Amino acid sequence: MKKPNYLKQTEGIKNKSLLTFNSLLLNILLIIPLLLLYAIYLYSTGELNDNMNENVEKLYHPIILYSMVAIFEEFAFRGFLTKFKPLLFSISITGIFSYYYKKISFSNMFFEPEGLIETGILAVILFLILYFIGKKYNSKLIEFWNKNFSYIVYFSAFLFAFLHFFNSKGLEIGYLKTIIFQLIGAFILSFVRIRAGILYAIVLHFIFDIIL
Repeated sequence: MKKPNYLKQTEGIKNKSLLTFNSLLLNILLIIPLLLLYAIYLYSTGELNDNMNENVEKLYHPIILYSMVAIFEEFAFRGFLTKFKPLLFSISITGIFSYYYKKISFSNMFFEPEGLIETGILAVILFLILYFIGKKYNSKLIEFWNKNFSYIVYFSAFLFAFLHFFNSKGLEIGYLKTIIFQLIGAFILSFVRIRAGILYAIVLHFIFDIIL
């Protein structure tokens, strides 16, 4: 992660699967103990926080919900973590913007019905504009991508982590410290996406969410 490089791909399904499994173990070892300590802290101080996840979990079966979350979040925040491609660029930027727009404007989770149609219409329009930009300035964006890929990885990880701040209904500043859990996960998922591919990142994301 010191210098991410999409050219250093892991070859073979077996090696990619092993890399993903090891990353899952690392995710569990780093995040689960921190989450348990944080839960104990909240319980002891009485600072329990209402979470918007409760609403959306009533609408979907957990397997369906976490499958959708893994697919959409990986394409949004890590789909473009490879060599520059107008399609992936458009999908990711549109996804990131849509996630933030939905949570900030409607104060709910992405898959809750309220505001979903408006967000979808906006996403289609934005996607078409970005795809046109990506195709028109393809060579310049390729150059920018190659020169600044590390920063793109770090920035996408931060955006992913900070997005989860809006899972708190009250948006208390104290809740900001929880994004460290998401930031750790974001770097691990970014590593898997870059080295193994988007499918393996989706699988890792799904399994970890189910474990949680």
